[in-house]
Amino acid sequence: MATVRVLRNFINPVSAIGIIKQGLEGGLSKEQKKEDKAVEAPKPNALPQGYSEIMDTAVYRIAPKQKDSKRPAPLVFFIPGNPGISEYYTVYLQHLAEMYPTYEFVCPSYRGYSTFNPASFKEDLYSLQDQIDNKVKILRHVVAESKCETCSFDGYESDDTLGGSDGPRFSTPPSSRRSSIDSLDSMGSISSGETLLGSFTAAETEGRPVILMGHSLGGWLVQRVAVAVANDPQLDLQLVCLMTPTLKELAKSSTGQKLKTLARQYPLPGGVLARGLQVAQKVSPLWTRVEQQFLSDALPPHIVQATRGFVSQPSIIRQWIEMGKEELVAIGTDCNDVVDFWHNNGKFKIWGFFAHQDQFVDNETREDIFNEWGHLNHVTFDVGAEEIIHGFCIHHNQEVAQLTKQQFDQLPLHF
Repeated sequence: MATVRVLRNFINPVSAIGIIKQGLEGGLSKEQKKEDKAVEAPKPNALPQGYSEIMDTAVYRIAPKQKDSKRPAPLVFFIPGNPGISEYYTVYLQHLAEMYPTYEFVCPSYRGYSTFNPASFKEDLYSLQDQIDNKVKILRHVVAESKCETCSFDGYESDDTLGGSDGPRFSTPPSSRRSSIDSLDSMGSISSGETLLGSFTAAETEGRPVILMGHSLGGWLVQRVAVAVANDPQLDLQLVCLMTPTLKELAKSSTGQKLKTLARQYPLPGGVLARGLQVAQKVSPLWTRVEQQFLSDALPPHIVQATRGFVSQPSIIRQWIEMGKEELVAIGTDCNDVVDFWHNNGKFKIWGFFAHQDQFVDNETREDIFNEWGHLNHVTFDVGAEEIIHGFCIHHNQEVAQLTKQQFDQLPLHF
């Protein structure tokens, strides 16, 4: 993932252990530790423009600049790679939004990975399966929200009621639009009362065109999201884009081997490193040194801002490390749970875009993927130019957006 490239010094045990050691040797006083235990998890700060919160998850959204009242806007739903922060992808998605003004773009961070919350050490850990479930729910939420006549593309975070001037749609009106949609079960029905989608006309219940995208670990996640929603009548899944994805045998890659060695030599819990970083922030000269190592002047502003938000959040550091450990085990050779993803009878197209040299995808693994699935008519694999790296969202947003456009243009979605 791009962040590992940006945070390259985490792979250097000397740098990491030095920070941790200072934290363990008393960087926090006993009083501060007691305070930490007593304080409740902080509430989120005000979200910046373009962001909303859905199901405890920070979501970046770009509304269509041109709307068609008769048809739902095509939805591009992008899942980040670990550390699952949507801020890394804003420039890439903005390039796509300029090319497709009638599309909506939605990029949820991973659950528990919001950089907009005050620094906290209290967040629960979420597994890969938790992230899959969360993304399926958010996707269905966004689709259901677009079906609601009273919903506009402005003020996504609002809690307007469903009633409106014509009276409530429900025999027992829900307290808010969000609560009604948040209670959707796996097939989009309401747990009690009438169904939200059951009150719409045939045109309104037409499946919404959806393009799913995932980068790095997000590619692995998006495969499983696609399987979960492929038969949902409210979605018309058109295309799944796997962007420099880690689909199998992560431990075989050069970075995977380094991480395995690091885990063996320094088997520290993610919480220890996270606490060390929290201590470093309280010691200004030390934190300045850390930032100087992590961030260079060559990085674009959106990457610097995202990474600064990432390393300042102990809970995200902890999540990132623990999820990285799970990735090494989960992304192996057993891909039986996504056989239906590849063999989907042409229900949706699949595009896999791979970096020329990828520290997270061994060349032999990439060839195995090409040989196993590349013969299918609905599957296209491409290898990028030599200069495009795994973390394309750092320096090659425009180039990859143009390559993505070539795939979008093959779909019958333009109006």
